[in-house]
Amino acid sequence: MPSPPSGSKNVVEYQLTAREIVGEWFRLRMLRPKTILIYGGLFALGLAVVISNHRLLIGWVLLAFPVIFAFVFRLALQRVVKQNPAMTAPRSISFDSNGVVFASATSRNRYQWSEIRRFSESGEYYVFQLADHGSVANIPKASFTEEQREAFLSCTQSIAAKRS
Repeated sequence: MPSPPSGSKNVVEYQLTAREIVGEWFRLRMLRPKTILIYGGLFALGLAVVISNHRLLIGWVLLAFPVIFAFVFRLALQRVVKQNPAMTAPRSISFDSNGVVFASATSRNRYQWSEIRRFSESGEYYVFQLADHGSVANIPKASFTEEQREAFLSCTQSIAAKRS
């Protein structure tokens, strides 16, 4: 898939901050229903054990584990982003009816629409879950002009139509 030429109306440039990347990763990984169910269950079990017998250490461990894990997970995400400055470098996404191209100064990745596992919208971002190893790409909605947004959403709707 040839990418649109530089300056094309279907090229969107953006740059994410470390805080944005960590926040979206955390939200996407920790706030999934399955994750909430597992850690909520552990927390509830721990609370039940502590209420029934506050001297049992296992109750306190089960109660603390989900909170400590979320904190440590967020710290690990922050470390990953800090150690990889390319993650916060300027990027662009170009798109057409065939797919998308994600580009930065150091990389260029092309995906056909069929390679996009899932597309969704969060409050401020468009989110792609890519077919390769569960990678996620977040694109700020504010980076799009109205014309680009309409063309982009038209392309992404074709993903759903092809999979239905």
